[in-house]
Amino acid sequence: MTQVLISIRPEWVAKELNGEKNVEVRLNVPKCDLPCEVFIYCTKGGKKLQGLNGKVAAKFIMNETVGFGISKKNHHIAFDKINSFMFMDKGLKEMTGLTYDMLKEYVGDKQGYFWKIDDLEVFDTPKELGDFYKGWVTSKQEFIDKAMKKDIVAKAMKDNPQNAIEILDIEYEKYLEANQIIHAPQSWCYVKEIRQ
Repeated sequence: MTQVLISIRPEWVAKELNGEKNVEVRLNVPKCDLPCEVFIYCTKGGKKLQGLNGKVAAKFIMNETVGFGISKKNHHIAFDKINSFMFMDKGLKEMTGLTYDMLKEYVGDKQGYFWKIDDLEVFDTPKELGDFYKGWVTSKQEFIDKAMKKDIVAKAMKDNPQNAIEILDIEYEKYLEANQIIHAPQSWCYVKEIRQ
């Protein structure tokens, strides 16, 4: 499943974590099959949230997105899907935390997207940005498999057979370190959470 890290200001994170907001509004969406796993990074500025600022506080499953545009002539939002979560009983402000005017100011004349928040999981212990890696990072086994195809393993075995595995471990750690997330994304980015 594709994984995404999204930066959200603390006041909006609070609303998502307590269930007041179940739709995230963005100007674009990940180019991947849904569902995808979205990790919520609580930005450092603004309202202080108990131990969450500058941390990854939660994750949710995004099963659906809906594109929309704002009409310049009237208070009208045009959706790209008719049979979607947007046509349930909740209103715009109740789902997004935004009024029509706030939404119009954010999106302007661009296409916007509603990201539906499902299966929200708040972490008991918030995660660090460094727990995540750029989206193309592979697991250790995939790394070793690729290394074998490139004869890196054979070279390591020939040069130092007793330490070949140790050499691969060191190379994998260097690979992870070089691809670790160290800065929060402006909006969102593809990531991998490598569970070791």
